[in-house]
Amino acid sequence: MNCHELTRSELAEALALRGSVFSPIDADHWHEMNCTGVVARSDPDEFSAEGLSDSIVGFVPLQFRALVVRPGTVVPVVYENAVGVHERLRGHGIGGTMIETAAQFIRDRADALFVVRGGEDTPGYRFYRKSGHSDLCYETSWKGAHPAVEPRGSICVSRIDRAAWIAREPSLLALYDSRYGRFGGGRRRGEGYWRSIFSGHVYRDRSWRLYLATAVDGALRGYAVVVNGSWKDIEDYHFY
Repeated sequence: MNCHELTRSELAEALALRGSVFSPIDADHWHEMNCTGVVARSDPDEFSAEGLSDSIVGFVPLQFRALVVRPGTVVPVVYENAVGVHERLRGHGIGGTMIETAAQFIRDRADALFVVRGGEDTPGYRFYRKSGHSDLCYETSWKGAHPAVEPRGSICVSRIDRAAWIAREPSLLALYDSRYGRFGGGRRRGEGYWRSIFSGHVYRDRSWRLYLATAVDGALRGYAVVVNGSWKDIEDYHFY
């Protein structure tokens, strides 16, 4: 078994494996996400009984981000996502070996290796605990009814599409900074933040809804990013 950083020539094969485990993404999407990856490739005489000799049998995308640890202090980090191992080879330690390999080759490019848990509680998530990750914090979401898209006194709540959301980015960033700018622990936000978010596989693959609360003069007073069902197959709406 050979675990190493993804090469350009391996991208199509790696994305094909990812697409067999998770929602497929294409090469253009991959390049938009500012990623590298770690792959596990079998040796020419390995797993021949499974028809997988000299094949990519494991793949972990690694997305580069800038993390604000406190106001004014930003560190480069890498987020793992979508750890995938061929279904016939799971339980052989391939996933853990890929994480160990990634931690070695990205150490001169990032200060920490992360995974976002969100509301997930699955065997796939528990894999990270077994491979040496530690919980630092828990994101909080609010569960409630679908937002009413109608005027409420001097405030109007409206649902908009992603293009309109990106067009409002300066006011969205200013509102976020006014509420949370004095805290650390989040991804650095600046020009291009929301376009980057929407190009990531999490927001691209799911039915997220975007709401703005505006005053009668059009000034932004609040916003919500809402998803139906969170990580579980339920009907609640979760607000982020």
